[in-house]
Amino acid sequence: VRFMEQGYKNQLEVITGSATITQIKRSTTEHVYTVTVHNKTRFRENTLYFPGWEIMANGNQVPIEFQDEQYRGIMTFYLDPGKYIVDTKFTQTKLRKIADIISLSSIIICTMIFILLNIKHVNRK
Repeated sequence: VRFMEQGYKNQLEVITGSATITQIKRSTTEHVYTVTVHNKTRFRENTLYFPGWEIMANGNQVPIEFQDEQYRGIMTFYLDPGKYIVDTKFTQTKLRKIADIISLSSIIICTMIFILLNIKHVNRK
């Protein structure tokens, strides 16, 4: 994604429309802003989309677009006029939760097998 090498001015930017944005919090998995939208506005959240990212505006999920030719892979979304707390979060998908459970179960089973084999080996001596 070569355009990402150029960087960007702000984490959340207005593409079209008019809005005032104040960043409240930014971590690797959560970005929070207060946004006052003056007329219908399209925003660009300068984060590459990956399954699990969600954008909430005042607690309501906002549809994310990431296939736009001009902003390929970058999350864009629209908001109507009003005041919002925009919360962008990276959450666990069902597939990741299942994979985590399988991994944890495998570690527990391998540890139990290792312990049982060592107990049998010690009892034979």
